[in-house]
Amino acid sequence: DMKIMRIAFELAGCDLETLDAAKIFDPMKACTPVLQLPPPKNKRDFKWPSLQEAHQYFFGEDFDGAHDALVDVRAMIRVYGALRKMDLTDE
Repeated sequence: DMKIMRIAFELAGCDLETLDAAKIFDPMKACTPVLQLPPPKNKRDFKWPSLQEAHQYFFGEDFDGAHDALVDVRAMIRVYGALRKMDLTDE
């Protein structure tokens, strides 16, 4: 997603140094030790969860319309809120 953000910044004429200097929080990485999904073949570390898997874990339900930008953002906001309640964000 950082590639997409860089493209969006460039298209908007924004300074990429602003993006590069931003504090980045990766919810996928924060969810990994919480969900503890079995690792892929030949790997030892837990599998990185998809947004659907994280949402299912925290809320006990899937969400319709995955991969639609607005739907995904709304789901991510919910997951981020759950991570904040667990004190797993930098805030």
